[in-house]
Amino acid sequence: MSNSNSIFQILIVVFDDMIGLSRLPKTLKKSNCEVTLISPPDLLVTKSKYISSRIVTPKDITKTVETLKEHLNENSQKYDFVIVGDESLLGEFTKLRNEDWLRKVIPVPDIEKLEIVNSKFRFIEEAQKINLMIPFAHLCKSLKEVKEYATKIGFPLVIKEEVSTCGQGVRIVKSEEELEKFYYQLKARTDILIQEFVDGRVGTTEVFFNKGVPICWFSSFSLVCLPSVTGMSCMREIGDFPEIENLLKGVGKLTGFSGFGGIDWILDSKDTYLKLIEFNPRPTPAYHFGEIAEVNFSKALRQTLEKQETQIQRPYLPPRTKDRFLYLFPQDVHRILNDRKIIKLFRWIPFKKTSKDLPLDDLGLLITHLWRILKLGYNILKK
Repeated sequence: MSNSNSIFQILIVVFDDMIGLSRLPKTLKKSNCEVTLISPPDLLVTKSKYISSRIVTPKDITKTVETLKEHLNENSQKYDFVIVGDESLLGEFTKLRNEDWLRKVIPVPDIEKLEIVNSKFRFIEEAQKINLMIPFAHLCKSLKEVKEYATKIGFPLVIKEEVSTCGQGVRIVKSEEELEKFYYQLKARTDILIQEFVDGRVGTTEVFFNKGVPICWFSSFSLVCLPSVTGMSCMREIGDFPEIENLLKGVGKLTGFSGFGGIDWILDSKDTYLKLIEFNPRPTPAYHFGEIAEVNFSKALRQTLEKQETQIQRPYLPPRTKDRFLYLFPQDVHRILNDRKIIKLFRWIPFKKTSKDLPLDDLGLLITHLWRILKLGYNILKK
């Protein structure tokens, strides 16, 4: 067992520009970790001061994977933990199923599990087999089949691509006319998953798994999303949902996942059951808010790296908690600009209660966000 002063080496590899990942290095630093980043240039996460060293790759996913492989071959014993930051890379890894070096990288025990976590189709199919509480879904390969199952399920319903993030490739369909329209929009890239629509409040859970065991998590309702209810959350309400633990255990058993992830779920307004929507097998945006629910993701990671006896951190939200409502940065600012409600930008004045998600302690990251916000605002307002 390592002593409490040990410095652990973490490797993050990412290809896509993920907002949530850019806040994770601070959580890792609090675990007394040094963080090495492999990525293309100019991603948000590259601007974080909590990155100890950077290895820049071309803006080509194949070359990013090649760089990762070469680096690990040269540093085979260096890293205590590897974090894959996006589904695009996980998809590339599934193509390299016979390469032994991947075992040090993927967050699941084997390639079969990797295919499950990186495919909405496979994940839902396998989740239904083990009776996880999840809305009925069926994979369709033709418009005729889509219409057939739409008749069985009824409108509204949901259609999805196999791999997508932040709500891209997901549509809520209210009529047969919309169904055909969205089918042809998505079919150019993939087969289509058609799923029962559940009316209720949508939520998300940030979670840290250790070999399929959820050891730290907290949950929140997604109150406002961009560009729609299927998109990224901009405002949340932290809540206390004891029943979420069973969903997390089911996801862990199904995937054997290790590391930072998240699940999306919905509280069914008809039967008040929490129902699983999907699993995000990569870091999501809000681990740094865990302390509001009295959980500590840095501590969970540290205990895992030190191979300590697992201590489950279940969230607890005291009654009348003042900080349960959260505006996320920069997601909420993007929504304000998109809606052209500029007056609401005042809630992001530093040190206001509503602006606590500003990364004021990570100046490079903050400046990059502000520069992108200025460009976004200019492009929106000039239209």
